[in-house]
Amino acid sequence: MTDSYLPPPSTLPLGSICWAYLRDSGGPSQDRSVDQQKTEIEQYCQRHNLTLALVFSDIARSGGSTTDRDQFNAMVDATTQKSARPAGLLIWNYARFARDLDDSQYYKATLRKRGIIIHSITDPIPEGAYGQVVEIIIDIANQEKKRQTSRDAQRGLRQLVEQYRCVPGTPPRGFLRQPVELPSRRDGAPRTGHQWAPDPEYIPRIQKAFQMRTSGDSLAQINAETKLFGSLNSYRTFWNNKLYIGILEYGDLVIENYCAPIIDIATWTAVQKISERFTQHTHMHSDRDHPRRIASNHLLSGIIYCARCDAPLYSQISPKKNGDLEAYRCTRRARRRDCDLPRLPASSLEHGIINKLQEILLDPSYYIEIYRAIQRRQSSRQSELNQRQKELQKDLVSLRRQMENITDAIAERGHSRTLLNRLEAIEAQESDLKTAINQIKKTVEQPLPTFTNQQLASRAGKLAQLLTEGDQQTRRRVLQSLVKSIKMDRREDLLIGEIVIYIDMSPDDGESTLPPGGDDNPPSRKPSSRSMSKSSSPVGAPL
Repeated sequence: MTDSYLPPPSTLPLGSICWAYLRDSGGPSQDRSVDQQKTEIEQYCQRHNLTLALVFSDIARSGGSTTDRDQFNAMVDATTQKSARPAGLLIWNYARFARDLDDSQYYKATLRKRGIIIHSITDPIPEGAYGQVVEIIIDIANQEKKRQTSRDAQRGLRQLVEQYRCVPGTPPRGFLRQPVELPSRRDGAPRTGHQWAPDPEYIPRIQKAFQMRTSGDSLAQINAETKLFGSLNSYRTFWNNKLYIGILEYGDLVIENYCAPIIDIATWTAVQKISERFTQHTHMHSDRDHPRRIASNHLLSGIIYCARCDAPLYSQISPKKNGDLEAYRCTRRARRRDCDLPRLPASSLEHGIINKLQEILLDPSYYIEIYRAIQRRQSSRQSELNQRQKELQKDLVSLRRQMENITDAIAERGHSRTLLNRLEAIEAQESDLKTAINQIKKTVEQPLPTFTNQQLASRAGKLAQLLTEGDQQTRRRVLQSLVKSIKMDRREDLLIGEIVIYIDMSPDDGESTLPPGGDDNPPSRKPSSRSMSKSSSPVGAPL
């Protein structure tokens, strides 16, 4: 026991009941651990005849916040009971109490309002009017030290990452920590850092997950297949982590080619587009992409509508003794009771839709004519955009000439309210023209890839084959990618309707025959990648 500790204030007489709050931040460099503090304060109370009733301690907790300090919060909460309040609270120093200035001032004021004397056994706080001033200065110094410590730690970690490519913490899923010997400490003690490297065990599973994502599989399907995470919420940060394409982002530091990429750029970009759409919650307002329809096993969920009221149709399964009865029903009829569309038997309806699509796909002349019509429409549309852009550019040049004339007049004769108002109006028109020109530039369409008639017929034939020979999920992905919408009606014993289809115009790489899109990845609405055409004849299917 030393004599260097400050004696209790005169307001804390002999025999007073006291509590103690102790804290350390953890780590090998901690100068006073909680156990050491407790021993010293117990001896301090014995020497000064104080009764130590309770000890609250937070081990390896930062003083920069009270969020994770359970014992600190429990101590403050315990003082709400007037009968249980101590006369004093002993602390090692004010830095142990709190390193945040606002927290320190707030909680000390709260405890003092409750009649509790706060005494630091190491901070020399004079009694009297100036004591509060000294205390505030100490709190400010503690906060500044916290800031400097954090800054120094961040600088050291940044140097570790930048110079040695060693990253602290736990790596993301699919990476492991590889030890790296670093220069010894000043005292000669060895140092070891860790680089993150792809884990060979996880590489195929991660590649499979990204591929399934681009194919339109749901998160539940992806996780069931890859078993990457225990919870689907973990995928929130999984898809956009650039480490999977070999780029490390550490704060504002970006290291290209940090490691060998697991995912190729094309797949990565496709997945980012899907994630962006889900981040904006547009899927929640889309009949096609609503989570319930994504999870549905029915072929037409998300793309079939009522021909009488335009409401989406939903799939329904009714248990029967001789087997489940599946049908599509109008959502508006179920909710508002103001549509009279009868139930549409799923088997007959799906069979009729598949037959009609096969009829379209297996007729090369039909498919080819759609493609040529799209070419003509795109060419005409592009000419209109080019002409409109030229007209806007001409107007912009004229406006800028007027602006120059007005500014010259102001320079020669001085400004007037009329000239300034005119200049302001022209500047507003200039801004509008720039916006219009930029919008046209964004809508400029890329030329369609060139296909021969034989290639077009082959693409259509492969899709028709997938519709008949593929499994349920494959057929559903083909339908989701090929069909924009189906409107169906029932006339007595006949199902009739209309199909609006997409024609895939993505470059033919000779590998994929399934158009991009699917349950989680709807086809692009841009004409440059896919265009629409209505079927020329109604869909008909007997019940």
